[in-house]
Parts: sequence; C-alpha cells; structure tokens
Amino acid sequence: MSQRSEFLHLLRAAAVAFALSACPGASTPPSGGDASMDTTPTCTSAQLLCGATCASVMTDSLNCGACGRRCADSERCMAGACQTVCPAGQQACTSGADGGQGGAVCALLSTDRNHCGTCGRRCGPGEVCSTGACQTSCAMGLETCAAMDGTRACANVSLDPRNCGRCGNVCSPGETCDMGMCRTSCPAGQTACAPSGMDGGAGFCANLQEDRNNCGACGTACMAGQV
Repeated sequence: MSQRSEFLHLLRAAAVAFALSACPGASTPPSGGDASMDTTPTCTSAQLLCGATCASVMTDSLNCGACGRRCADSERCMAGACQTVCPAGQQACTSGADGGQGGAVCALLSTDRNHCGTCGRRCGPGEVCSTGACQTSCAMGLETCAAMDGTRACANVSLDPRNCGRCGNVCSPGETCDMGMCRTSCPAGQTACAPSGMDGGAGFCANLQEDRNNCGACGTACMAGQV
C-alpha cells in the first residue's frame, strides 16, 4: 500500500470514529450522578452535619459539643458544654454544697434550708430559712410548707419553684415560678416556645436564629436540604 493510500485509510477511520462519538447513544453517563437531586444541607463553619441536619454544636442542647450529646432538662448548651442554667432569682450551687448528692442544683437562697443565704449553708434542726437567714419561724408574707424530708420550710409561693402557687406544687426542670405559675425560663438568646407534639407537651427553649425546627419563629421548620 502506498503512503497516499495509507493516509486515506487512516483519514476514513478517524472520520468513522468521530461520527460514532457524536451519536446520542454513545455518550458516557456522568460518574457523579445528578447533582440537582442532592438534598444534603450545606452547613456553616459553626455547624456540624448530624444525620441529615446541621447542628450548631456550641449552643444546641441536643448536640452539645458533638452530634448526639444531649444536655439534661435543667442544663443548657453553652460554648459546646452542658451547664446548669438557673431561672431568674435562683442560684446554681455545686454538688459539694448540696451534700454530695449529685450535680449542680438551682437554689432559692432566701428560703432553701440547704442553701440559706449562700450555697452550702444548712439550717439546723427545727430551723427554717427565712429571708436568707436560719430562723425558728417564717417571716410575715411567707408560707410554712413541708420540705421534702418532712421538716418545715418557708416558701414565697409567688416565686418558689418547689411551692409555686401553693405548698408542694413543684415546677418542671427548666421552669421558673412567676406570680405563682410555672413558666418556661430560657437563657439569653433563646425564646420560650409553646408546647407542641414534638416535645411531649412541655414548653421548650429554642434559638430562632439556628434551630431548623423553629427557624425565625416557634414551629417554623426548614424544608429538606435547607439550614
């Protein structure tokens, strides 16, 4: 075969290959799939992807510091750690000040016999804590109620979460007693949302700037793929 014939043969072969590659059925499907079908949310630098949800692990009480790390009802997630946050008018006392019976507790220092006036100051037998001092009787304006251990205790039923509105009416964890009624108490930056089916019928606190289930307003949930 002459060089001219060989050149024409190669030219025809190239033309056939080009024609085949232009056929609709000959194209190679993309390896990455259809990107438009991807519903995985894009999280910000301050969030982690926990399952299918972006979580702000520095403030999210359900994913505090890491995915799935849930704070107790009486705790809030602050700077990525679960911390006891007490309602207004109460003081967080350490476990040592509570006789070594558990973690931190919220105490009303004006009437708490175990934390009278300050954390860890316990009143003696027969004494009550009245206006922050151990006394033999309650001051005017306070109710005399029975404490958990059966002893007497003074209570301001307008403010006392253990005797809210009446002796023995205990508010739930995370609630405060306001004018004799138990109300959800939220830390700064969070909003008290009304009861819903999601939380078993209890009021709850939500960060409306970052909570996908309460985005901008209580009960406003983001759609799939949104943060």
